[in-house]
Amino acid sequence: MPRLIIHAGPPKSGTTAIQRGLVKKVDRLRSAGIHYYYRPGPWQWALILPYRSKEHSAFLPLALRKHFTTIAQALEWCETEWTQFENWVKTEIPDTVLISSEYFAFSGDISTLVQRLSQSFDRIDVIGYARHPVDAAVSGFEELIRTGWDLNGLPDISAEPANSARNLRPYESLLGHGNLHIGRFSKSTLLDGDVVADFFNRLQILTGESLPSPENPSDDNPGVCGAAVAWFLMVNQEQKIRHRPTNEFAPFFKKRKALVDRFRASAPMSGLPRLKMTDPVLESLILHRSKSTLEWLNEKHLIGDHRFEFGKTIDVIPTRAEVRSRMSTWLQGYLTPDAVGILFREIVQ
Repeated sequence: MPRLIIHAGPPKSGTTAIQRGLVKKVDRLRSAGIHYYYRPGPWQWALILPYRSKEHSAFLPLALRKHFTTIAQALEWCETEWTQFENWVKTEIPDTVLISSEYFAFSGDISTLVQRLSQSFDRIDVIGYARHPVDAAVSGFEELIRTGWDLNGLPDISAEPANSARNLRPYESLLGHGNLHIGRFSKSTLLDGDVVADFFNRLQILTGESLPSPENPSDDNPGVCGAAVAWFLMVNQEQKIRHRPTNEFAPFFKKRKALVDRFRASAPMSGLPRLKMTDPVLESLILHRSKSTLEWLNEKHLIGDHRFEFGKTIDVIPTRAEVRSRMSTWLQGYLTPDAVGILFREIVQ
């Protein structure tokens, strides 16, 4: 049976850039015996959705509401995609298959997922990246707000981030330490400061194949300024977007994406500060709740200056109400008079 390499994200660790780099070099990779398997549409969800945790399994992810109206429809599509993937492996008999989805780093029944994959592959390796938990929390928080979440629906930013490398840990116990390969996601630790170059290098080491150098990528998923994030949150809070009927999501996402793209292209807005964690209590709390994951990464997967520093510990855990209040104050700080003026002119124009 062939070998499988899974690029497992997690979210907000350069997955989109890596996937575009793989698509550009798909023919060269195939000539080296590495078959990058991908499909159009929301294929990133296809192999993962059936194995999500119980608290999430009854809900249709926001990204899939543009394509399906019920979870049953989405699961039927998933099984079709699974069958097509498994039949392709049996028919083509490739040396090495590479699949990529940031959602492979998920909370759910990873054991059953691995069992099903093991029916088609005799070895499975997983490549993932670990981002600093404070940066991961802020980046994930920003993306959720951009896509319609209000303050009441957002996960607690002071908890260990959902896009933490913690969700890669089950692969180590299921596949073995030597089958999980984790790098630190930061410009100072990535090869040439670029996640695509770093990933291709890891892939080359893992397979022993001489691989093409990726092209210099652009930022495929840039954020927006902190003031725009705060403004989006106010709009989300008023419009209750997450609670709307499923059939309203497609037009909403289309309009919201157009506005986000406009904000990204605005020269005045690009000069405003980006969203960063400036509240020391929230920062310490995120690190406190991520401590066990950071210790595991430092001990098992990172070396030298690639290891994480924990920073200050926190003595008193604030209440949820205090955390929410600090989050509001933190975001409100980006709505300076100058920033509000720039936002107003951009929106009115």
